[in-house]
Amino acid sequence: MARPYKQGLDYFPLDVSFFRDSKIRRLQASAGPLAVYLYVKILTLVYENGYYIELDIHRLAEDIQIDITRWTKVENVKRLINACVDCGLLDSQLASQGVITSVAIQKQFLASTTRRKRVDTSKYWLLEETHEYHEASFNTSKMAVISDELIVNVDNNEVNVDTNKQSQSQSQSKRDKLINLDKGVYGEPKLHFITNVLIKNKYIGNNDLLIGKFNLLVEDLINRYGFNEVLTVTDYIVMYSKKSHINIENPYDYYKASAERNLSQMVSRQNGGTFNIEKELKKLTKELGKEN
Repeated sequence: MARPYKQGLDYFPLDVSFFRDSKIRRLQASAGPLAVYLYVKILTLVYENGYYIELDIHRLAEDIQIDITRWTKVENVKRLINACVDCGLLDSQLASQGVITSVAIQKQFLASTTRRKRVDTSKYWLLEETHEYHEASFNTSKMAVISDELIVNVDNNEVNVDTNKQSQSQSQSKRDKLINLDKGVYGEPKLHFITNVLIKNKYIGNNDLLIGKFNLLVEDLINRYGFNEVLTVTDYIVMYSKKSHINIENPYDYYKASAERNLSQMVSRQNGGTFNIEKELKKLTKELGKEN
């Protein structure tokens, strides 16, 4: 009998810059701090199930109101959920169809399941990459830290594993890991999650000689600015680079300059400054002479 695969998450990261995010600040300004609590509550409900839940806003409000009945009524909870939709924290089109999810939720879900053998993403998938089952073929120290002690069944994808078999499997996995590390010196470099995003979106090729440099660069950027911020800027850079009038001679230099500038500008915006990522990309492209 086939072993079941885990779909939901046991935990998810909450970035320290969460309350400085423009959408969260807009939500709190328009609907109050209870709305932010409610959004985090929605995240826990969604990630427990996977990357979406099939509930209309009224039913979701009823479920949440049970836990906060002392502080507010169902109609107010509905208003706060709609505020989350209005601020772009939840996808409006799917919410109107009784499905709660968003692009940001799905990006975090994808990042949190990189080591799972199989994850079903066949329904309500909003990201550019669409497929029935996601199979991870990359490794990142930020999202997937592998230790000798936890080499077997890290994500709890398989359940009801016999103890003796698990112990044998651990020993074999340790040997395989050492062999693979030895092969890695002469084989293909392991892909960072964001490097893999660049490859899948055809910003660079999977045989690009600069893959190792991209791995180091994005890891450094993540350490300085945070994973979600780097992924957001990467999405914009990839999207902008695909415009017909853009000619990028050196993808690494362009990505490095674009990411550095826009991430620093994002920090400035979070501290009260103004920032428009598309304008910054246009300005940088002209400076680098990449515009036809």
